[in-house]
Formats: sequence, C-alpha cells, structure tokens
Amino acid sequence: MNKVFLLLKVLIVSSVSLLTVHLLQDTRTLTKKELPQAMQPHHIPLTARSIAPFRLITDRLSMKQIVEVFGLPDKDIGSGIYIYVYNLKDRSQVRIGTPNGKQILYVVHSLENGQQHDLFRKGSPEIGSERTAKGIDLSTCNFLSQWQIKPQELELASCDLEHKQMDMLIANYTVKGTDAAIAEKFLQARFQMGKLRYICCGWETAGKNGVYRDKDNYSYEISMSSGETIERDWPKIRQFYVVITKYLTDP
Repeated sequence: MNKVFLLLKVLIVSSVSLLTVHLLQDTRTLTKKELPQAMQPHHIPLTARSIAPFRLITDRLSMKQIVEVFGLPDKDIGSGIYIYVYNLKDRSQVRIGTPNGKQILYVVHSLENGQQHDLFRKGSPEIGSERTAKGIDLSTCNFLSQWQIKPQELELASCDLEHKQMDMLIANYTVKGTDAAIAEKFLQARFQMGKLRYICCGWETAGKNGVYRDKDNYSYEISMSSGETIERDWPKIRQFYVVITKYLTDP
C-alpha cells in the first residue's frame, strides 16, 4: 500500500513539474537581441496580457514604440514578414504584422476558438477618434523612476494609453496634501512647472504646465492639481494629483 502511495506521489510531482515547465515555456518572451535593429527599444515594460490596450494601436505608432508600450512579444511566427504574437491571459492572442520591423500592416485578435477580428489594418479607417485604454502595466509609465529623479512623495497610481489627435501615455501620480508643497517645489525646479493657483473649485497649474524631453526625443507635459475642493490649507486636502503625459506621436 505504501509503495502504491509513493508511486502515485512521484507521478503527481512529475506531472506538476512537467506542467510548470510547460507554463514557463508558454510565458517566455522574445529577448531584445531577437528583435530587428529597427525595433530595439530603450525601455521595456512588462508584457501586456489583456486586449484593451492593443485596441488603440494605429499606424502612427512604430514597432519600436509598440515594444516600449506593450512589452516584448512572445514569438515571431512570420514567414516573409514578421508576425509578432502576444499571448493574453484569456488564452487568446494578438498578432501584429510588419514587413520590416518599422511600419505596422495589421493587428489581429485571434480567439481560442479560431475566430479572428481585425483591431487595425493599414488602409482601413480608424474606429473612433477618441479612445482610452485603462490599466496599462505601471512599469510602462514609471517615467520619474526611468529618469532616476523620482521623489518619495509621489506615488504612481495608474497608467493609461490614450488616442485622440495624438497617441499618449499618461502616468497618474498621487501625493498627500501634507507633502504637496514639497512636490510642487520639485516640479517647479525640475520641469519649470508653474505655481499652483486656486481657480474656481480647486488648485491647478493654470497656464504653465511643466515640460521635459528625454534622450530619445519624446516630449512630456507635467501638471499638478488638487481635484475639486474649497479647502485653501493644503495639509487638510487628502491628496493632490500629478499627471505626466508622454506624447508618442505628433498631431
């Protein structure tokens, strides 16, 4: 009886080990070295695993920017052209076709049952003029840490990808009211942001947002506000908000 139990235990452990190896193989992404030169990113966030952000891809984004926003793809299944695959947590896939690692030909959502839906195809009209995908991985928008200048008072709360006239990554930070004066002073000194003023129903950087351009020539805009409040004493305000917008494309 003990021998049977021991044999079953060995089989179970072996099965779990094989499953673990299989899962690890499934979640392996391509490495930076496996990408063509045109796609070499300067910053690589965690790979996106939900469909929402991929719906905002337009041909104004390059493949290099795709990797900088969505992370490394899992594999390339192309023959003649590159077809990069992103495996999503619901077991569907996003497939992005590019002839040269620069321009995007198409973005297809492939479901587990074999059905496919175009998210974007070059030459087709875009669906909607203003779209926003919430919940991008925070590592994509961790701009202050990437610049190695993040003060401890600012806490990164969310990261959004927005498509209007331009494609933008928006980092939303929070700061306690008791630390708001420190944060304002930092943003003024580092990004030439204007002084906060009380206008109508809250504090905001009226007329003079901060600006920044990184080493890769991306431009950023920095603003700070309190949200709606009638309170004039900052330490009594629960929290302020700092928004850093990265412009991925020109108008």
